[in-house]
Amino acid sequence: MQKKYTIKLEQLRSDLDNYKKSSFVHSDKLMYDGINVNDRDRLITEIKNYIKDNDVINTETIINKLFPTKTPHLFISHKSEDAKEAITLANILHSKFGIESFIDSQVWHHINDIQKILDDEFSKKRENLYDYKKCNIVSSNIFSMLSSSLYRTIDDSDGFIYIDRNDAHEDIGISKSNMVNIKTESPWIYLENIYTNSLRIKQHNRKKIMLEKAGLNNYAADSQVSTESRKEPKFIYSTDLVNAVEIKSLNNAFNVQYDKTKKHPLEGLDYFYSIILV
Repeated sequence: MQKKYTIKLEQLRSDLDNYKKSSFVHSDKLMYDGINVNDRDRLITEIKNYIKDNDVINTETIINKLFPTKTPHLFISHKSEDAKEAITLANILHSKFGIESFIDSQVWHHINDIQKILDDEFSKKRENLYDYKKCNIVSSNIFSMLSSSLYRTIDDSDGFIYIDRNDAHEDIGISKSNMVNIKTESPWIYLENIYTNSLRIKQHNRKKIMLEKAGLNNYAADSQVSTESRKEPKFIYSTDLVNAVEIKSLNNAFNVQYDKTKKHPLEGLDYFYSIILV
């Protein structure tokens, strides 16, 4: 990951509303790599059968079923309430620039579904009664699987965009040099921001662009189990977004005329970087 941005939810909604006045864009499913209901049902059935047939659970097997292994251009971090805005943004960026973004609610499956399957198999004593210690074991393993996949995916991304719905930021401000304290009820967003701050700076290999142009469909793709469906009990997490650049508006990117024909997605990504702060 080499670029890190944040945009206020209110600003993003305004930019999206302006764009949608002249162009139709889907807000319920990614147009390039979405997960539909049948996919979710099939996966749940596969995992249920695997768990029932095995006393020892191979975490790699679960991870490979749950999480994508493709390399995203952008990682879009958002709360579950803002999924439509994140999906709409990702679809516009893909339509205009060929950028593929990682969005948890479209690509990952609900982690709580898997936790419920494991608890029912290993922790359930009788109806509505579970073994506390075994539930904790399941929870810790689910957390480990999810956090490791979060880290890998963010590390593989070229850029990171955080959709900020925290009203407290109105009095704080964000600049290239300061550190912004973010409060969130989501431990997963907390982890995403922590990982973003600690990862080494790297970018996708631009040198391969000319070689890859003949096979764009096989090159970097992807965009993120809704990772934050746990609502009770509530905890507040704080983290520092270090040197995150605030996007004041995406109107330039949404309205620019850009011909992505015969251009590599990374060229579109670099062009997007160049105009969002103008």
